[in-house]
Amino acid sequence: MLTGPREATTAFVRNNYLLVVDGHADIWTYDPAITAQDEHGNDVVAPTDFARAEVGRDGSKLMVIDNAGTSWIYDMNTGSWLKSNNVDEKLEGEDENTQNPWKRGKNAAVALPPEDDAAAPAKRSKSKSHAREDA
Repeated sequence: MLTGPREATTAFVRNNYLLVVDGHADIWTYDPAITAQDEHGNDVVAPTDFARAEVGRDGSKLMVIDNAGTSWIYDMNTGSWLKSNNVDEKLEGEDENTQNPWKRGKNAAVALPPEDDAAAPAKRSKSKSHAREDA
């Protein structure tokens, strides 16, 4: 869990830093060049650059768009990042729709599968016979 602001009144990007003003008017700066680690020693998956930031409805979440257009949600209650869809991606058939100027995109709050899992070899689980032998 990252230790940072617990609520936000505003958020913005300045010089590739994410700045958040909390409910006490304190300014918090997130430096994307620092790779934080979780309680298990794993690197926290977080944006490495910022293009835009907005505060969620209740002030407990931020939506950040990185320079590639990927949306990220930062939950200030849990101190965690959620990587989601690219804001330029539309739902199937939307680009071909010529009757409506509004084009519906993919959901910006749906977690994408971790990239490392797809590339990592699958771990073999012990078969039942091996599990009994080990017991």
